[in-house]
Amino acid sequence: MNFKVGTIYHFKNCETAYPPKNKFAVCISSRRSFFYLINSIDDKRPYAYEEKHVVFLETSRVECLSHKSYINVSKVREIQQKHDVQEKNILSNDLLLKIRNKVKNNKKLSNEYKNIILEE
Repeated sequence: MNFKVGTIYHFKNCETAYPPKNKFAVCISSRRSFFYLINSIDDKRPYAYEEKHVVFLETSRVECLSHKSYINVSKVREIQQKHDVQEKNILSNDLLLKIRNKVKNNKKLSNEYKNIILEE
């Protein structure tokens, strides 16, 4: 499968999740198979210290999600899994811009990762 930047995929038993479980993830680099896992908001997450690294995803803007979710831009995952993967949605340009701005200003990400993400 050829991954596309800005597209949300559903990974059955995602190999980079711990423990492996079904996960939605958004592709942020097709060259390196970099993704951000999409996490559910509950009474614990995201933690207050994470919020400067978070982009929130509303169900009204991302139709494959059934509840409010977020991505943490400081946690890049390389996902090589090619089986049990479904393409779901494409993020809007304004959400991609929010992600890119958070990446650009993130102090936890290495410059190498920032350059890879911001080039695509």
